[in-house]
Amino acid sequence: MQSCGAIERSAALPQALPQALPQALPQALAPAAAKAPPFVLRLVSKLVLEVLPASLASMIGAMLLAHYHFTPPALLAGGVPAAAPASPEMIRLVRDEHDLIRDFLVAQQAAQQSRYAAADAQSA
Repeated sequence: MQSCGAIERSAALPQALPQALPQALPQALAPAAAKAPPFVLRLVSKLVLEVLPASLASMIGAMLLAHYHFTPPALLAGGVPAAAPASPEMIRLVRDEHDLIRDFLVAQQAAQQSRYAAADAQSA
């Protein structure tokens, strides 16, 4: 029984196809493919099916992302713009902040030393 639009198997695959396949290969490849040992065919197929796609994907990714490693053209043409000098008020704020951080670190170190001294006194 044949459904609408279906093609019979015998019509889709002619009987002469297996005989025509070796003739379709180039003459240089047909003897090499016929004489190649199975491990060579496995090696070639593994290279083509597994290694080649990964290598190609790596190369494409490297080419697409390579432009991020170059210097932007804006910096090459005009250079880095000069920064405005800091105001005296800003310098005073930065120095005050540095003093606060230094005082905090000194207090933290003193507290740690007192904890170590108390622990040594208890163990002695």
